[in-house]
Amino acid sequence: DEWTHPVTVSINRVTISNTKSDERPADFPKLLPTGNQNVAVSYTTKLLQNRPNPCRYMTLIPYELSATTHVRLEILNLEGIIIEMPVDKIQSPGHYTISYDARDLPAGIYLYRLQTGKGYVKSKKMSVIK
Repeated sequence: DEWTHPVTVSINRVTISNTKSDERPADFPKLLPTGNQNVAVSYTTKLLQNRPNPCRYMTLIPYELSATTHVRLEILNLEGIIIEMPVDKIQSPGHYTISYDARDLPAGIYLYRLQTGKGYVKSKKMSVIK
C-alpha cells in the first residue's frame, strides 16, 4: 500500500550544539514512511503534574483526552478563585501540553484544574517561586 494519509509528528525537544563555527550546521534527515502499521493509539483522560514544579517563569502542564470534548484548564489561587483560563475549547482525543507563563504570579502555591464536558474534573498543585 502507498502512504496516502497525512501524518503528524510531534517532537518535544531538540538540542543541537555546534562548538566549531567553521563547520556546517547539521542536516535533518528526511522522514519517510516505512509502511502502514494501522496502530491505534488510545488515550485516557487524565491531568498530569506540571514541570518543572516548582517553577519560576514557565511551566508545562500536560494532559490527555480520551474523547472529543469541551476542555477547560484553569489556574486558581488557594481560595478557589480562577486567575486564568489557558484552555477553554473543544479538543480531540490526544496528548496535550500547555506552556503556562507564571512570571506575573506572586510566589506561592496554586492549583490548576482540568474539566471536560464528559464530567472529568481533576486538580493538581503548582508551586511558583521567585
